[in-house]
Amino acid sequence: METTAKTEQSPVGMTKKTYSFRQNFLWYFSYVKLWEPKLFSVMLIGVLFQTVGNLLSVLMPAVIIDYLVIGKPLGQLLLLITGMVAGTSLCNYISTGVMNRNFTRRIAVRLRFQEPLAEDILFMPYDYVIQKKVRERYQTAMISALNNNNKAGEAFYLHTMEIIRTLLSLLLFGVTISFFSPLVFLLVLFMGALNYFVLNRVKTKREQLRQKYGDVGQQKEYVSRNAYQVENGKDLRLYHMSTWFEQIIDTYKTQETKLNTQGTRFDLITGSTQTVTFFIQNIFSILYLIWGITNRLFSLPQFTLYLGIVNQFATLIQNLNQEIYDLQNASSELNDLRYWMDFSKSARSQEDTRPLPDLTQGVTFSFEHVSYRYPDAANDSLTDLNLTIAAGEKLALVGSNGAGKTTLVKLIAGILQPTKGRILLNGVDIQNIDKKTYYALIAPVFQEALVYAMTVGENIAVAHDLDEARVWQALKKAGLADKIRALPQGLATQLTREVHLDGVELSGGETQKLMLARALYKQAEFLILDEPTAALDALAENEMYQGFATLVHQKTALFISHRLASTRFCDRIIFLEKGRIVETGTHHELMQQQGPYAAMYAIQSQYYKEDANNERFAV
Repeated sequence: METTAKTEQSPVGMTKKTYSFRQNFLWYFSYVKLWEPKLFSVMLIGVLFQTVGNLLSVLMPAVIIDYLVIGKPLGQLLLLITGMVAGTSLCNYISTGVMNRNFTRRIAVRLRFQEPLAEDILFMPYDYVIQKKVRERYQTAMISALNNNNKAGEAFYLHTMEIIRTLLSLLLFGVTISFFSPLVFLLVLFMGALNYFVLNRVKTKREQLRQKYGDVGQQKEYVSRNAYQVENGKDLRLYHMSTWFEQIIDTYKTQETKLNTQGTRFDLITGSTQTVTFFIQNIFSILYLIWGITNRLFSLPQFTLYLGIVNQFATLIQNLNQEIYDLQNASSELNDLRYWMDFSKSARSQEDTRPLPDLTQGVTFSFEHVSYRYPDAANDSLTDLNLTIAAGEKLALVGSNGAGKTTLVKLIAGILQPTKGRILLNGVDIQNIDKKTYYALIAPVFQEALVYAMTVGENIAVAHDLDEARVWQALKKAGLADKIRALPQGLATQLTREVHLDGVELSGGETQKLMLARALYKQAEFLILDEPTAALDALAENEMYQGFATLVHQKTALFISHRLASTRFCDRIIFLEKGRIVETGTHHELMQQQGPYAAMYAIQSQYYKEDANNERFAV
């Protein structure tokens, strides 16, 4: 069972360690001892009573024949049979009952492993979460080790218990067999070793198959999730994509079927080997016992006893091989789990816990030679950026798609870390500030609107305990108060119909206003608006942005928009191009420079004029 430790390179540069069976055994049961220590006593009771039950079931036929041969009274025989049957039944009842009563304890261990994994994906630095290979590793850990009762988080305990019980029974029966026939004992052991060798060879193939099956399963799950999402229903119908999705899903199902066929072939090999070895050892054992009783080496009761022990011993050897094979698979699954836990611990340990600097004079951000490159990307999204956002300043960030605007927002929000350089908050590197405290300073409104299946009030406060007066104030500033007051249940109105049948679906523009209200409710020192008006037309966007100037008061604010006319009210405008600052100044200054900003503004203005003319003469 012991495997040699080896390493392989992880997707984010971390070294993956493959733990030995012994290491996984000690690691797993240390958590069992911590979380559910009663499972050890359950294991002991179950093993003892199962072993006694097996022993009684083997002894019973021999004892009955012995009584019949001796010719003892029928009443004594019936009493003996009743006692042995009752004893066997009682042992089975106790062992089964104990296991069933503690079924929830075994599940609890598996579920307790799931809790930190869920926390990891929530609190791990965003730089890691956005990496596809990291998310795949997370899914592998969850699916491979914790997905159901047969996975390592629970199966490791069950297989260990079965191996202990089997070994104890083998010890009792093996001593008996070796006493009356060392040759039969050696034969059974040899056949058992042959079975183990075959199973071990199949295990290697199974491990390769398990990885392939996991890859196909993840791909099918992704496609299926997209195919059955309600919000994708319009595209599926209008572009006739339903058949296309079905074909893709069928392709993955076909791949899974092929992998299952390979797995069935491996099962056939192991099953055939077990059948052949079981047949050989049984034939040999029976012939030997017949020869022994013919030559008066055994009595009839002894023949019956030895035959039962040999059959039971051979069955136990096969069971032991299978349990070892299953336990080794569970150990491989634990490797996936431990790899993720080691990786996530390393990733989360990077967070600092220092307090915020002095904020009495507001918040000032400084970018010092900041560059950022996404994982596996060929080029930087931002390159050598130097920028200061003064306390109370309203700064606009503009540029074409792919210029690096959203990346800059994620950096200043603290969810991405610079590849080079640093970002300072009032002179302190934001990477050295406690994340939770730092996030409390920032109220973002991103392009992607995230509406929860909760009430309007809870969506704005992002909590169950909310200040209703503050919620209404935020709704009023965001221009959504009248809409919410018109709803029958007001702030208690459930949003979305994903969970609640009476839920309300907001329009795109209303949803954006809800996101703004959420940001305003937070009352943070720094407001970020990352193209939050994408769902609005140009006039509505301009009106909303003009209102932002009065909303933020003396707070520091960063505005991002692809429509340049909407940000003219800002104190300063930064024009980004290919991850670099190419122009900075007020709208008037940038127009006078006749640079990239002025050129883009002229193009956009032309589109607005054309749209206005089309609307004017439309009939």
